[in-house]
Amino acid sequence: IENIVSSGLNIVSKESALQEKDIELFDFPSKVKIGLERWGIYRLAKVSFIHREKKFSKAALLGNSFPPSQRFSLYLQDRSKALGVGGKAYLNGIILLPERGYTNSYILNSRLNDVQIKGTINKSTENLPEPNTALITEFRNFLNYSASTEPSMRRSMSGSDSLRVSFSEKVVVVNSESGNNVVSGIYIGKVVIISTSSLVVSSSCQLEDVVLIAPYIKIQQGFKGSLQCIAR
Repeated sequence: IENIVSSGLNIVSKESALQEKDIELFDFPSKVKIGLERWGIYRLAKVSFIHREKKFSKAALLGNSFPPSQRFSLYLQDRSKALGVGGKAYLNGIILLPERGYTNSYILNSRLNDVQIKGTINKSTENLPEPNTALITEFRNFLNYSASTEPSMRRSMSGSDSLRVSFSEKVVVVNSESGNNVVSGIYIGKVVIISTSSLVVSSSCQLEDVVLIAPYIKIQQGFKGSLQCIAR
């Protein structure tokens, strides 16, 4: 069973299109369903099958794959000006800077030299890199899909919420209504919390892998969890 699950996730992780389909693996008697969909900035890979009248499923969040030439941590468009760095700035990875490079900057009339640059510096150009249009389209479709989820999968936010949704299931959208914008419950898994005004993440709430969408999002000091915040 573990080999089937691992092989299925390995196959779906190499897919480029967001879709679901059935495949055959080894001499396994049942069809294996694999799927790939968008979950915020990540891709969500899913594998499921039925064996001996039991359903097995597993999901994994995947990062986006970029060619080595595009895996830079900082790209500053060349406008004949150097990058000003100061304080305790730390730069690592592949860094593309203008021809003038970088210079130490003054902060409050003091020149601080704690800057650390451990990456590889290459020259940038006058133009910014072209955006990944396919990725942008996927992301926009995710936002529209989250906003138009069927009514049965929508609910209003409550301070006493305790909601756990498997990534193998349909997404549940939680709406923050007027006057109730504090996220203070427990939300785990395939949950999107939406507000048309603002959201405040309480330090006492429990969030794991959820997505928050609002024009303004504030996270209180002391909060611990995993989430994606989309200002929209």
